[in-house]
Amino acid sequence: MRVTVSVTLDVDPAAWDANYGTGTAHADVTADVRQYVRQSTVEWFREQRLLADGSNDALLTVREVADLLGWKTGTVRAARANGYLPTPDEPDLDTPANLRRPRWRESTIQAFAVARARKAVEAG
Repeated sequence: MRVTVSVTLDVDPAAWDANYGTGTAHADVTADVRQYVRQSTVEWFREQRLLADGSNDALLTVREVADLLGWKTGTVRAARANGYLPTPDEPDLDTPANLRRPRWRESTIQAFAVARARKAVEAG
């Protein structure tokens, strides 16, 4: 599936020249736009993956789980491989192991995060 995202930025030309007239600030603006597009795209895909039973419990990819937990995607994959994460709600077992795209329900990951925080508090 290919998704095209368009972004319209309302920018005052005078403010643009004053703040971003140099070439060095261009990278900062580009990074901001990329982050905005990425977040918007993730939110759109999350809305599209609502479960068939009509609940609002979206299925999250590895990247979305990493964003939710504040981890890197490699950390999520390693945690899953080591049995630290809960088992995926949709493990995608029909595909070869190197192509699998496991997905977790948002409530599963939120419960995991709460339990993890509780254990950290109890440990002291």
